[in-house]
Amino acid sequence: IRTNIRMAEIVEMDMRSLIAGGHIASNKIIQIAESIGVTELLTGISELRELAEQEMRRRISTIEDGNYRYTTWIEWHEERLRLPCQLEVSGDHLTFSFEGAPTQTTHFFNSKPHIITSMVVSDCSDVLAFDLPLNQGMFEPVQVWCPAGTIVNSSPPAPVASAHIDVALNAGMAAQQCVMMALEASDEVTGNHLVAGP
Repeated sequence: IRTNIRMAEIVEMDMRSLIAGGHIASNKIIQIAESIGVTELLTGISELRELAEQEMRRRISTIEDGNYRYTTWIEWHEERLRLPCQLEVSGDHLTFSFEGAPTQTTHFFNSKPHIITSMVVSDCSDVLAFDLPLNQGMFEPVQVWCPAGTIVNSSPPAPVASAHIDVALNAGMAAQQCVMMALEASDEVTGNHLVAGP
């Protein structure tokens, strides 16, 4: 790996820290499992996921149904790439579409759907559910559409690098703005209503 990357010493240090962090997390989980039992641990994890999903759906259901749009721009030197985002709110479900995204480029910032989805859910949860534990349950009511062959869903030989920065950051911000517009259009969502439970 070191012979195929720039700034090998820095990247190696970064990778070693990630591996060390993984070992610590693994040891902590083992300790919890040993103290309360594997079954109890798995039950607790499942319940946290289910509770997060239920509360996320409840909060989404207070938002006015409809379609909300926002457009952002991605820069590459003098080039500007237009990235439109559309949000459909329907009941307790959010559907984000990046239909109309630019065709994948030769620049090193093309991204992939799993990266875009992670950024969208993370950014939108900052608005809708900053007080909830970020877990798989919060992903369940959210669908993200990334057209194939575009900068949000590139295919080989398009290069993918900094995929969580340039394109994904802009996509997440656009999705968050759509949510903010939806909240503004929702009579029921005022003050702390969205955050407070029933």
